[in-house]
Amino acid sequence: EFYEKENRLSEAKRYYLLEIDHTRQMYGARHPYVANITGELIDLLIKAADWAEAEKYLVRALDVMSAAKGQDH
Repeated sequence: EFYEKENRLSEAKRYYLLEIDHTRQMYGARHPYVANITGELIDLLIKAADWAEAEKYLVRALDVMSAAKGQDH
């Protein structure tokens, strides 16, 4: 949040990516927490108006969540 408040979005993105990688290592790539953190990154990318990058991560987050909780969740 600090980096977002300071309008240092590229640094915030880097830390979100590190957190996503760390969470994958701890819980596995299909854990819902990975999707939740990815969702936070998506919010950041939307704030930065980086629509293409946000869409890329949205597809990944949806894939993780549907694998973890099923298509109808």
